[in-house]
Amino acid sequence: MIRVLIVEDEDLAARRLIEMIGRLPYNIEIVGRTTSIEDTIAFLKTMDFDLMFLDINLSDGFSFEIFEPIGFETPPIIFTTAYSEFAIRAFELNSISYLLKPVTTENLTVALKKFKTYDRNDKNLQEQNNRYKKLIEDLSNPYRKRFLVKINNRLKTITIEKISYFFSEEKLCFMQLKTGQRVPVDYSLKNLSEQLDPLKFFRVNRKYLVHIDSIREMYYTSKSKIKVELEPVNPNETEPIFVAIEKIGLFKKWLSS
Repeated sequence: MIRVLIVEDEDLAARRLIEMIGRLPYNIEIVGRTTSIEDTIAFLKTMDFDLMFLDINLSDGFSFEIFEPIGFETPPIIFTTAYSEFAIRAFELNSISYLLKPVTTENLTVALKKFKTYDRNDKNLQEQNNRYKKLIEDLSNPYRKRFLVKINNRLKTITIEKISYFFSEEKLCFMQLKTGQRVPVDYSLKNLSEQLDPLKFFRVNRKYLVHIDSIREMYYTSKSKIKVELEPVNPNETEPIFVAIEKIGLFKKWLSS
């Protein structure tokens, strides 16, 4: 017997899921259905069950909030949702499967088969979930993750994590590495701005495209001027680096995003 809780605030979706479960060759008892975060938390504290079918967008918020105030281990979960963008966070919980609506009988069957062989202590399953999570992260992040550069006669791959900022100098463009080394790149700052994650990189002026972690200090020098100091320092830079006046509003918004 598999004891199941269904968390779904849409009546039609809940009825359809219950009917599909009833047609499958599994001994399943639906012990309850909740429709909100509050009701689900109360149910979790009082009732015992084996598996949860969990919608993500509930009437009073996102269902991830259910697990924040409770002090016990997350039950096995089959997510049922119309939103693909929450898959990464789902794998951080005790996720068996992530089914996009409308749920099909085939997908539901595969998910239940996976649950039947589920062991929360199974290292192979944990590794598989970690691989799925990494794959989803890669697919959901379209921005450049590395560069292939030429240093003397050698080719080298440099990941984004090693780069502090990009800058232009004498019509050439360089990446400044955290190690202090600078490496030429075959892109303009405009091209780079389109390829890099805008949450991490910002073009502060016509010469500098900076990673948020490369900013060591920043301060007003007047009502309309913000000076930034980068790390590591560009040894060839002889003038202070200022945020372009027309970018100040966007710059402050970027810093707080």
